[in-house]
This record gives sequence, C-alpha cells and structure tokens, in this order.
Amino acid sequence: DMSCHLQPVRDPIRSSYTIQPMPEFAVPENNDFVAQMLYSDSELRAAVENWTAHNLDGWRLDLKQNLDVFNLVARRGGREGNLADSGQGIQQVLPVAALCCWRMLGRGGRQFLDIIEQPELHLHDAAHASLGDLILSAVSGKLGNILVETHSESLVLRIRRRVAEGLDRNQVSIFYVEDTGEGSRLRQIHLNRDGEVDWWPEGVFSESFLEVKAIRRAQ
Repeated sequence: DMSCHLQPVRDPIRSSYTIQPMPEFAVPENNDFVAQMLYSDSELRAAVENWTAHNLDGWRLDLKQNLDVFNLVARRGGREGNLADSGQGIQQVLPVAALCCWRMLGRGGRQFLDIIEQPELHLHDAAHASLGDLILSAVSGKLGNILVETHSESLVLRIRRRVAEGLDRNQVSIFYVEDTGEGSRLRQIHLNRDGEVDWWPEGVFSESFLEVKAIRRAQ
C-alpha cells in the first residue's frame, strides 16, 4: 500500500534545485520530492499550475531551468518571482496541490491512504472551499482514501454542498474529535442526501454567526 502524511509545518521551498532521479515509489509528500516531480512530469505540472491559477489569485506555478539546476517560480501578469520568496500560502499548499493532482492523474496506481493536516493553513478563506473540491478529485478514481484534519468551515461546507448536488454521501465521512476529560473520542456526523447533518457539536464554527449577532445588537 502507498501512503502519504502531509503536515502543516513542512520543509521550506528551496531557491534552486539540482535535477535528481526519483525513487521508483516516491510520492509527493515533501517539497523536495514535489519539485523533482514537477520537473519530470509536465502533465502534473500543468495540473498544479491550472489549480493555482484558478484558486490563488491568478498565480501560476512554473519552473525555470539552467543546465542541471532549476527553480520554481510564481507568475501573474507581467510579474514573476522565485517561489521561495513568495507568500507562505502558495508554499504551504504546494505539496497538497501536487499530491491531489498526482492522485487525480492516476499516478502511483495502487491503493493508498493519504493523511493531510490543516491543508488550509496560511491560505485566504476564498481558497478553502476549492481545497475541498481538489481533495474530492483526488479520490474520484476510488483507489484510495484521504483523511483530512481541518479547522476550515468553508472546506466542510463545500463537501456538504457537493453531497447536496449529487455526490454519493457514502464517499464522505465527517468525524468530530471530542474531548471527554479522560481522553479523546471520535463521533461521526452523518450526512443525508441533502448535505444536512444529523447533529453538530455545540459552538463549532459558530464564531461568525455570533459576531454578526453582536454587530446587529450594537447597531
């Protein structure tokens, strides 16, 4: 079985890379592997570039090569910069985008379990929901599963929306990690065909609603 574990704190993007052969069963689980895979796989590079362009304010991921050295760059309009000097959002999400596009393209070809912690970290809120679609696309071939730990309301709402729009609810599971005082336990939150939930933990994702209520009271 193939598996991958992506954490919020990852190795930094390097300003340049020396072209290296990839191990036979490598998966894009860190930025060094991601960079080498993007260099060697033009189809993967195009898929990641397309996703970043549509979901990260028009920034397109690309690379520049000089002999056996290359670097990753971000382009938008007439602007271009080394990815190592770009904002943390695109750097942090790069392994997630590369992994999901890699799975979507059918790379690896074996059963897998990918575990991703807080994929939304350092991204603006508008990109959170798109991450939900990206993750769903990675498991559409039904070769494996992705377990996501998230604090993003928008990501969860996008998954629920896709169920309401026709995604098989059995392809998605939502669990809440509940602190019992004696440890943690998992409680499943079941979805119906309309994307509605059978219960919801008190206070979770309620901050925006409470702030709006406070504004109305103040007004």
